[in-house]
Amino acid sequence: MFEAATSPVHAGNATSGPAAAGYAGRRWLAWSALLCLVGCATQRAPVVEPVPEPGPAPVSMPAPVVPPTVPHAEPERAEATEQKLRAQLRRDERASIDNGDSGYFLDVLQARLLQLRTEGVQVEREDDQFRITLAAPMFESGQTTLTAEGRLRIEAVAEVLAEFHATSVVIHGHTDSSGPPQVNLVVSRQRAEAVANMLIKSGIARARLLAVGHGATQPRADNATPEGQNANRRVELVLRAVVREAG
Repeated sequence: MFEAATSPVHAGNATSGPAAAGYAGRRWLAWSALLCLVGCATQRAPVVEPVPEPGPAPVSMPAPVVPPTVPHAEPERAEATEQKLRAQLRRDERASIDNGDSGYFLDVLQARLLQLRTEGVQVEREDDQFRITLAAPMFESGQTTLTAEGRLRIEAVAEVLAEFHATSVVIHGHTDSSGPPQVNLVVSRQRAEAVANMLIKSGIARARLLAVGHGATQPRADNATPEGQNANRRVELVLRAVVREAG
């Protein structure tokens, strides 16, 4: 009698076979879904790195202006260096003349150079060469920067050199004796180079030019007076015709 009164619920829990397997499967799916929900809720969202805003485009800097290299020589080597320069020019027919034309060439050149003579600009002929003396003020006081007057004088000389291309030009810088000898030597060379650079910018070939600094070693006047010092602060350009050797 007692066994017959057993509760249906109890009997159902004790059920075995396919029904029990289905029940276990449903419990496994329920637990899996629950774990998935918990995991998704606790998982951090991915961190998105901010995208940097584009900056300004890089500015390309212009290349520094480098002054052209001017051939120069120490005073004791000036003559030998000039001979090498002239030997190179003789091999170029565009930079030289025939021997038979030299006399006429020099006469015409002299007439053209004499047109440059003004206050502060002297022109002298010494056999087969010409000496152009540019007196002070050619440069700013104590500097190697050309004055406006100095640039105008050099531009005028450049016009003649462009017409008479078969000439070599040695530029001699000179100072007074008011400073240390070594400083004067450097300043005189830098001033000669400044004149050469100005000629190059005016279209004169670098191969025709040579810069030499003499400091105060070749005075033209007495350095004891302001007038003498002013006369000694000068630049001289020596022009010589480049004549090809016969044969």
